[in-house]
Amino acid sequence: MAPNMILAPTRVIPDVWSEPATGLEWCDCGDHHPLTRDTVEEATLFVTGEYLPDTITHRQVILIAMDVWNYVSVCRFFTLAMEDAAVRVWGEVAAEYPLDAGLVIVKTFSDRWNGCPTIGCDGDWTAEDIEDGDHEH
Repeated sequence: MAPNMILAPTRVIPDVWSEPATGLEWCDCGDHHPLTRDTVEEATLFVTGEYLPDTITHRQVILIAMDVWNYVSVCRFFTLAMEDAAVRVWGEVAAEYPLDAGLVIVKTFSDRWNGCPTIGCDGDWTAEDIEDGDHEH
């Protein structure tokens, strides 16, 4: 096995880019428009500082979703929903994903996110509070 090879528990990354969202609108501009791969790639560049890195960590996937949604802080429900999306796409929550899987995790999360069920929740985790091991709580 190659030293940096990542094995996928699920072999096929779903093509989600044409699927309709069933959750909240990811953009609050007032115009309904689907989340595109280009938008998620732009957020990836902002978070990682690289244009289309080969892999991204679970923490980076969360931070990319936070950037897409324009969230400064999130709550545990957000990270749980991110974990659910990771399991749907990758078969498990992993420390690191191939780029395509990470982008699809963000899209899958975004299509299904209905917000925190706690009334008035503004989240209490900022980017600095989220660590790669947070999915193990």
